[in-house]
Amino acid sequence: MEYLKRISDAFRVYLGVEGSQDDAGLIPELQVFVTPGIYLKLNGGLGTTSKAADFTPELGIMFVL
Repeated sequence: MEYLKRISDAFRVYLGVEGSQDDAGLIPELQVFVTPGIYLKLNGGLGTTSKAADFTPELGIMFVL
C-alpha cells in the first residue's frame, strides 16, 4: 500500500507499507526536487513486526528519463 502527495513544486511526501506477515515495515519518505528530472529521496523504514529491522535510514537520488 502506498500514498504519494505533492505538497509544493519542490517537495513530495510518500508513505508506504512493504513486507510480508513476519517482516513488515512502514516507510515515510520526503522527496526534494533539485531539477525537474532529478530529485533527492530521504526515507527511514520503521519495523512494525518482531523480525523487521527497527530503523533503516536511506538516502537516494532519482533520475527521471
